[in-house]
Amino acid sequence: MLESAKLTFSRVGVHTMEGHVGNMYMPRIVLRIQGRKSAKIGYLMPDRFDQKDYIGLALLPDFIVVITKNEYIVVDEKAEERKAISRDEAGEMVGVQEEGFLCRKENQLQLRNIDCELIGERPLTAEEIQELDSKK
Repeated sequence: MLESAKLTFSRVGVHTMEGHVGNMYMPRIVLRIQGRKSAKIGYLMPDRFDQKDYIGLALLPDFIVVITKNEYIVVDEKAEERKAISRDEAGEMVGVQEEGFLCRKENQLQLRNIDCELIGERPLTAEEIQELDSKK
């Protein structure tokens, strides 16, 4: 079970065959797992998103969701990317449960699992719509 998660951007020097030198920033995930002394560390693809696109993390018992401007990236307990889904396809993330993460797509509440698959959905009530709209 995941205890905590943190995403930072590690600077990596890049040297090309043509002799150009520069820096690249790789998203670095650090996961703390209950009962383990050492953290699990992994890296996401650097061309996927950068610091200005990063919004935050959602922590679930068995995985995390990296929230960016364009997509939700699921990272498993091994600190490896499992799946990703565009925000256009999934909707707006509004919460998490043990089984997965909750997204609002129009006036539907959808539950997605570690593979970003839809595992449940229902219409939002008028009260829920009003509450979610007021948080924008």
